[in-house]
Amino acid sequence: MEEIREVALAYYDNCTPELRGKTWEFFQSMDTNGDHRISAREFNEFLRQTGYNTIITDPELFARLDRNGDSGLDFDEVLTFYYIIKTEYVRCRGCNKYLSGLYFTCFECFEAANPSTFDLCDACHRSSNFTHHHSDHTLFLENHILLYYKRGPDDSMAMEYLYAQALEYYDKATPELKRSVMSFFQSMVTHGANQVSLSVFNDFLKQNYYDWIFNDPLLFQKLDRNRDGGLDFWELLTFYYIIHTRYFNCRECQVYLGGLYFTCVACFEGGAHYRRHHHSDLGTYNLCAACYRSRNFVSQHPHHTFFLDNHILLRSKRGLPPYATPSLVNYTVIKSHLVL
Repeated sequence: MEEIREVALAYYDNCTPELRGKTWEFFQSMDTNGDHRISAREFNEFLRQTGYNTIITDPELFARLDRNGDSGLDFDEVLTFYYIIKTEYVRCRGCNKYLSGLYFTCFECFEAANPSTFDLCDACHRSSNFTHHHSDHTLFLENHILLYYKRGPDDSMAMEYLYAQALEYYDKATPELKRSVMSFFQSMVTHGANQVSLSVFNDFLKQNYYDWIFNDPLLFQKLDRNRDGGLDFWELLTFYYIIHTRYFNCRECQVYLGGLYFTCVACFEGGAHYRRHHHSDLGTYNLCAACYRSRNFVSQHPHHTFFLDNHILLRSKRGLPPYATPSLVNYTVIKSHLVL
């Protein structure tokens, strides 16, 4: 919940005066006695009157929102609730918790543009703690990977840059991580070979569903720097780096973006043009909630100022193309008299 709260506050600090007025009206609609705090009774009555009690079934939601534990919700705490209901926030179908970071979603449900997707936290996905109407072989993809898959193929990956980044990544790695990289390499070489062949590489992509994302038929050739028809340890290291880091770092403070983050929509939608200007993050410009909220990035990134968080951006990509232009407004209209 803390991660969702940070994103909600970042949106509020960067929104228009009109939107701030709407959020204040939302708060006042819940504050029936005018004491500037929302009691559990007022909260539950709001859910009942607006029909949200049929959608929001978490009995602990009020307590989760009550960050300071004073048995009432102040404006910032209600702002988190506002963000949750306006963005159709997803919950794990296994354990029912809100999914604010990395999670897995059923690819078939997502592509069908179902009103309700089937999403799982990492723990429930690993333990198979769920029942789903699709077959046991249903493809589940991590939300970050799915978002970049829906963006389209990356035909202009700066492979030499990635190779250098991978070497730096390995040089600074812990002994445990270096052992993991070596195990990854050894799992793909056969019969004592010291290279990974094209057929083994393609089999690995298919078996691990990476062929859905890396749909570049020349990926193997791009990784094969010395053009000898196989991938040695250092060439495969670049691939390991790609699939394990996915470049999700804040462009301002460099913190790893493992959960919710903000991305420049123009760069995300811009394709190869923006990839030529941004040599990491697959051509995108990503920020943690704190940096987006502080707007320290403006001097470094003045040409685009329309940012959405990765949750909203991914939800805008449901179904098959063509997609509507991503817009926060499209995801803040609710089935009541309170609209953004």
